[in-house]
Amino acid sequence: MIQQDYAQTHLINFLNMNTKIDCISPETQITSFYKNNFYKIFYFFMKNINKSFAFLAIFLFFLTISPNINAQGGKTDPKKTDPKKTDPKKTDPKTDPKKTDPKKTDPKTEVKKTDPKDPKKVDLTPQGDPIPTLKGEKWSFSGIPGSFDNVRPFKPLVRKKTIKIDVKDPKGKPIIDPKTKKPNQKDTTFTEEYNLIAAVMQGKDSDAKWGFIDRTGKVIVAPKYFDVKDFNGNYAVVGLRVKLPAKEGEEPDEKPQYGVIDITGKEVVACKYDNITEISEEGIIDVINYKEDGTGLGGYWDIKQNKYIVEPKYQSVQPMREGMGAIQTGGKWGFVDKTGKVVIPLQFESVKDFSGGLARAYKSLKWGFIDKKGAEAIQFKYQNTDDEGFSNGLARVRQNNQEGWVDDKGTLRIKTQYASTKPFKEKHAAILISNKWGFVDITGIVNIPPKFAEVRSFGDGLVAFREGNNWGFADVTGKTVIAPQYAEIEMDFNRGIARVVKNNKRFYIDKKGKEYIN
Repeated sequence: MIQQDYAQTHLINFLNMNTKIDCISPETQITSFYKNNFYKIFYFFMKNINKSFAFLAIFLFFLTISPNINAQGGKTDPKKTDPKKTDPKKTDPKTDPKKTDPKKTDPKTEVKKTDPKDPKKVDLTPQGDPIPTLKGEKWSFSGIPGSFDNVRPFKPLVRKKTIKIDVKDPKGKPIIDPKTKKPNQKDTTFTEEYNLIAAVMQGKDSDAKWGFIDRTGKVIVAPKYFDVKDFNGNYAVVGLRVKLPAKEGEEPDEKPQYGVIDITGKEVVACKYDNITEISEEGIIDVINYKEDGTGLGGYWDIKQNKYIVEPKYQSVQPMREGMGAIQTGGKWGFVDKTGKVVIPLQFESVKDFSGGLARAYKSLKWGFIDKKGAEAIQFKYQNTDDEGFSNGLARVRQNNQEGWVDDKGTLRIKTQYASTKPFKEKHAAILISNKWGFVDITGIVNIPPKFAEVRSFGDGLVAFREGNNWGFADVTGKTVIAPQYAEIEMDFNRGIARVVKNNKRFYIDKKGKEYIN
């Protein structure tokens, strides 16, 4: 060891005369520089060969093992590297970003897997929804156990959340309260998806019963309703067939009756109404029961307060939209607000729900729009106006048998020039020219020339069109992406899937045209 230390140190000092070395040990220095300084080492060896034979042994030792040493500043022989450290097949999944623990994979970010032969692989929409698949006469969801006689696609449960955020100046800096020395804050409300729910049906014809399952396949509402509507927040409208008292010598009749359930399946509103259209954002439902003469008695029920805000007394009611509900008696329509107060007296011959702060109304044989105080917002001068209200900031109007669009100020944004149109969806609206359908954007530019025999509305960037007797799908440029082959389109694309009919079978397809039917 004394001779080895002497030789190593002597050689390093010699090399340092002309070479800058930054290594952590004499052994590492020799290994790192022996190739680059071969001639210096050889000269040193010849000059000092008689002083120490120990150095020769050390030098040969390092020369032999150096290819297998991955020293700092040195080079590694790839042929002799430990295969456990470089074999890509044996990469540690904990450090490889491409490999993750499947048990910890977020279903909303899970990569779609479509091999039907592997039961572990799951077909998902881009949002992470399991896709309904038809197998023979039964329905199932990919990756979820169980089969059903009918299903609807998964829909997200959405809830509102309010958080406080800093108020900032035009330069983006927080505005400080001079008293508290803290940033001024304001409430900001947004929506978030927190679960997925799907309606499923067991039984057929008059024995068919609907219920609900969650993302894991767990039954949250047992199938027992003849009709269900999608959840809005934590509530869903459901219908039961209720037996009526039988008349003497006759079988008892059944009457459809509607109520409301919560996310646990509890009936928070008993099934006792002839109709409930929908649940408003405020948790208010429009309810109505019909008398034997066909006239109705309608009002509004607040689910959260568990009471009527408007007793059933009007002949017709419409769903509460934007905090306003349309009411009708004696052929005249008006509006109540979400507290039940009549804020627009019954004066119009016809109205539609509020949309974008305005509602379409009809009086003196002309259509126009009113605001929430009942004042005229868009002049009553049109043959007709959009039944669906405002969409993408525009509403359809008809004048002199031609259709166009106005904004919420009444300004004609796209002049009345088309024989027929459809509402804007995803900033595209269908127009009819010379019996062919095309599309315009919100500026009025024709971005898809009229060439289709029939069209529907855009959904997820695709639109259904008919060619001959078959339907297909085109993109926003009008290019065909799914060839016409379907007898009917029952549901436009939504969350990555559409429902179609082909060969008397109804099933779902994705945006690449893959058919989920076995």
